[in-house]
Amino acid sequence: QTYYQSAGFDPDNNKIGVGYRDAGNSNYPTIVVGAITDAAAGDLAFGTPVVVESASSTQDFRGMAYDTSVDRVVFVYTTSSGIRAVVWAVNNTSTHTITKGDVQSVDNSSKHVGSVFDSNANRVLVSYLDSDDSNKLIAQAFTVRGGTDNDIQSAGAKLFISATSSDPPLLCFDSNDNKVMIMYRESTDSYYPYARALTIDASDNSIAGGTAVRLTNDNAISTAGNGGFLLHDPVKNINIASHQGSSSQFEAWLFTSASGSITAGQHILINDTTDATTMG
Repeated sequence: QTYYQSAGFDPDNNKIGVGYRDAGNSNYPTIVVGAITDAAAGDLAFGTPVVVESASSTQDFRGMAYDTSVDRVVFVYTTSSGIRAVVWAVNNTSTHTITKGDVQSVDNSSKHVGSVFDSNANRVLVSYLDSDDSNKLIAQAFTVRGGTDNDIQSAGAKLFISATSSDPPLLCFDSNDNKVMIMYRESTDSYYPYARALTIDASDNSIAGGTAVRLTNDNAISTAGNGGFLLHDPVKNINIASHQGSSSQFEAWLFTSASGSITAGQHILINDTTDATTMG
């Protein structure tokens, strides 16, 4: 049995990477790599799972960020020691084996974390609840090194996003606006869903945040809850979020970003009986 799954795609090797908490093996954070073997039939084949750290993973984590500048994948997760990162790469495309670096600390916080790759700045951005600072929602960017290093370095200053949030943030990279989009529950406004554009400065890995925008004024269906994802459609130039709502509804929000200025679009109730365990 697995929990807290995150997934990413390696476009250079055409492989899928999945990270998860392995409940059948002491809740250790684990990676497995695979590929589509028959597209018509939808068949997948995976290699042998690899334990990245002999420590129980805790809380929720989302995002397996692939850094195209160094052809490396970054798996970010949580343990009782805080937020951790492992940089890895596909070692053998036939056997789906990997080469990974050492486990590294991102922050002493142990709360929910999400990650995304910014292909404009060539940096990975993580966002998490800082349990060392009243569970404030913050964002931070760092550099990924490949080759024989397979590590992270030069973490920039933390950017404050929100006073607190009870769920993991949702992240995506808006390739039309060349900025990272973050969606989260705003505790100071009845936990309405908010979005904000983030710009990474590659010179020091600092982050500048645009104006936070509430995505809906619908009081009947007002909050983004457990489960969900945030995607960018480069053809339509729009960001699409899907989430479990305040009463287990399956909801979606649309918004655009231009020069870091967010415009909220339609808020849609897709289904009013969807359970959070079916999403994520």
